[in-house]
Parts: sequence; structure tokens; C-alpha cells
Amino acid sequence: MGCLMKKTMLLAAMAALLAGCTTSIDEMSYPQRQKYVAGMVDKCRKEGVPDAEMNACVQQEVTADQSRRMRQKQVGAAIAGASQSYGRYLQANRPVNCTSTGYGNTVRTTCY
Repeated sequence: MGCLMKKTMLLAAMAALLAGCTTSIDEMSYPQRQKYVAGMVDKCRKEGVPDAEMNACVQQEVTADQSRRMRQKQVGAAIAGASQSYGRYLQANRPVNCTSTGYGNTVRTTCY
């Protein structure tokens, strides 16, 4: 496998990892949402946020986390797009090898 093909495959794998590891709250099941919010509450408690301010803290943490997840998806999509474009470029600009064989007055040329 050529070096260029390996780079293309690596870019595609990176894009899949970035895009695939991010789930928005809308995509989560109810138990996943409960676990997610519990994690945010724990995070706020570890930061020393009093109970009276817990809702605001959790909301702020969720908003920040979802923004990060959206950026990850966008980066993954951009890398995937670049990888696909690069793969098309490689296909369009790959070297072509041709061989010609003569039979009497005709010549047969095969390219690959």
C-alpha cells in the first residue's frame, strides 16, 4: 500500500473517531441523559458550587460541553470531506500504464 493511500486512510479514521465519539443530548437515550446530567452535577459539586446555584452551574456546563461536542463533529466532518476530496484527487491523477500489442495491421492498447 502506497504512502498516499495510508495517509488517506489515516485521515478517514481520524474523521470517524472525531465525529463518531460525539453525541448530542438529543441523540441520547433517557438513561444516558440521566447519567450525563449526574456527571455534570458531580462536576459542579467538585467545583464547590452551592446547591442554590446548582441549576445554573449544570446548565452552563451542559452548554459548554455541547459546544465542544459540536466543534468536534464539525472538525470530523471537515477532515472526512478533505479525505474524500483527496481520495478523488488521487484517483483522478493516478499514473496510467499502457501496453500495446501488434497483430498484423492492428494494434491493441490496454491501459490500467
